Formats: sequence, C-alpha cells, structure tokens
Amino acid sequence: MITRFASDVGRLFGAITADAFWSVATSAPVLVAIGVLAAAAFAVARVPMLGRLLPPLGEFQALAAAVQLIAVAALIFLIGFRTADQRAELRRLGDELAFKAMQLKNASATAADAERLRRDAEATARQAKGKLDEYCAKFGCGDDHKPPASPAVRIVRRCDPPAGYFDWLHQLQRRRSAAGRG
Repeated sequence: MITRFASDVGRLFGAITADAFWSVATSAPVLVAIGVLAAAAFAVARVPMLGRLLPPLGEFQALAAAVQLIAVAALIFLIGFRTADQRAELRRLGDELAFKAMQLKNASATAADAERLRRDAEATARQAKGKLDEYCAKFGCGDDHKPPASPAVRIVRRCDPPAGYFDWLHQLQRRRSAAGRG
C-alpha cells in the first residue's frame, strides 16, 4: 500500500514538474534569452571585426560557433514544442466546444420533445376531464350544486357512484365466479 502511494505521488509530482518545466522552457522570456544568446554567439563566431576590437573574444570564436549551433537548435526545438503544444490545446478546446455544442443541440431537442409531450398530456387531461364531466352529468358526482369550473382550472371532483351500484357490481362478480366453477 505504501509502495502504491509512493508510486502515485511520484507520478503526480513527475507530471507537475514536467508541465512546469515545459511551460517555463517554452515561455517567451526563455525563448528571448536563448535568441539573444544565439545572436551574441553568432556575432562572436562570425563577425571577425569583434575579434579585432576585443582581442579576448577572438579566443572564443570556436566555442561561440558551437554555442551558436546549440542555441539555434534549442530555439528551433522549443518553438516547435510550443507550437505543437498549442495545437494540441486548440484541438482539445475544439473537441470540448464540439461536445458542448452537441449537448446544447440535445438539450434543445429534449426541450422540444418535452413541450410536445406536455401538449399531449394536456390534451389527454382535457379529454379525461371531458369524460369525467360526461360521467358526472350522466350519473351525478355529488357536487352538482356547484357551478361548472372554467376550462383553464383543473378541479378534481369526487364522483360518488349512484345508489345500488356496489350491490350490482357484487352480483355481477358472483355470477361470473359461479359461471366459471360450473
């Protein structure tokens, strides 16, 4: 368990330090410093007049040529790395933007479906209310003395069955059960 914890911490620390290193190495001040170093090394290695004006620099012309090549190579590599990193970041952001656009599209489609379902449910509720009103008109609902409600108001009414309804239902069930046994 301790080994796994140490391994996880090591990976996390390694990822953080690698990210920090590459963000510092490809930052503008570092790239400018490497560019200035390459320009200075170029001037010392390739401009012979500097060697005549400042004789101590003449001794470092061969070293300056090597530093110039290394600095230019490092500069090209770091600029390439920075460009590739920015492209990867742009690709990731593009994918994220496409995902968000897909989510918005799905949400709008879901909202349209929800609106359609709401209208269907309201139509079904109006039909059920109409059937309830027909039933109440035909059999009575126990609150017939109340004035009818407006169509915009939803009222749940108590519908008491007419007298003798339960006896009739029990007789009907007894007949069916007696017919099934026989």
